Amino acid sequence: MNFLKKNIVYILLTIIFIISFSTVFNSKHDLNGDNFNYLLLSKSIVQGDGYVSTISGEAVPTNFFPPGYPAILAFFRLFLGENIIAFNIINGIFLLISVFILFNLSKKITNKIPLFFSVSVLVLLNVHVLKFATMTMSEIPYLLFTTLAIFAIYK
Repeated sequence: MNFLKKNIVYILLTIIFIISFSTVFNSKHDLNGDNFNYLLLSKSIVQGDGYVSTISGEAVPTNFFPPGYPAILAFFRLFLGENIIAFNIINGIFLLISVFILFNLSKKITNKIPLFFSVSVLVLLNVHVLKFATMTMSEIPYLLFTTLAIFAIYK
């Protein structure tokens, strides 16, 4: 009972996330071109070819996209293979973790739990944020690492 009382906010946020994320989630690959570049870059990293673009058919060293997100995808590609749906679900989990961190940080700073619970719920219900969380795009991992950095600076 103590566990439930202590973690009720996180449980509620998770339930809201699951409902909203599954409502917006589309199993089809988003047609935004950056997705494919990130996936191809991660594939070349996993194959040991380095950070090269294979869009043109031949492996050419690139610096057009930052290497952070393809490196994250390469890590998960080691365990998940070519499962694009799993990559999109991982982005969604990154969003949920970001909301947890923001909620926890704001709770420590102001101790206004109802206010920041409401803000967290609004983030989880924002269709634009949810849409980016369902794509293989770098915005949500960027949000996660930014919130982690702010939390680390606060600590």
